[in-house]
Amino acid sequence: YQAVAQRLDEPALRLLFTWLALLFFKIHLKDRSVRLHKDPRIGHEVVGDAYDWGGMHHLHAIARSPYTKASLLAGVIGSLRLYEITGELTHDSWDYLDFSHDQTMVVRVGRVGIVATLNDTTAGESAWSDRLDVIDGPISELQLREIGAMFALANRDLINRPVFSTLVYDKSIAMITCQRPPLRLKEFDPAAFGDVLLFAVRNYVEARAIMVDNSRDPAKVAAAIATGYVRFLTSDGEFIRPEIHQQSAI
Repeated sequence: YQAVAQRLDEPALRLLFTWLALLFFKIHLKDRSVRLHKDPRIGHEVVGDAYDWGGMHHLHAIARSPYTKASLLAGVIGSLRLYEITGELTHDSWDYLDFSHDQTMVVRVGRVGIVATLNDTTAGESAWSDRLDVIDGPISELQLREIGAMFALANRDLINRPVFSTLVYDKSIAMITCQRPPLRLKEFDPAAFGDVLLFAVRNYVEARAIMVDNSRDPAKVAAAIATGYVRFLTSDGEFIRPEIHQQSAI
């Protein structure tokens, strides 16, 4: 993790963000041919029918920017955080999760954890700054996914969305720009947060890897998380330090 973190100057962060945009775009591009129903008698819709392809076009422009030499201007880079991961809930060296409609993704490569929202112009980082700022050490995989849920909900709750565009001058200079309105969010809804957090950690719940109120029963843990009052990252404004072999939920 330290070797990666030490190399992340401003150009490297932009390159990382570009790679994340490419990864998200390529993963979902195939959904234009993935049937929503296995039985064609039910319908011929594909998964990609539900996507905002205008937003995907913006990601495509970012992903191609190293080739087109387009500059990414202020506001184009979204929320982006890197963390050192400690403890083990899984033993895979790679983990990926995304919230498709919120353009939010969680990526883990070994001990490097990345959370990013690709179209929020850092709204997630601003909305959750009070919790993000108390993190002062490595986090667990579970906590990484909670941050992903936080970013996804903040992006979903944006009242005025940023507007992205690509400007080309004289067929030789290209710039990807953003018109960023003042940050305004809907009132926080615990149930909405519970829903997005449960989506992020459901596989851990079903594997009985999470304990809430001294129970690992999947139905009880899922019901508790769905209320929106379960936290793995912070408690009473303090960072919950992850344990190596046990995850605590408060």
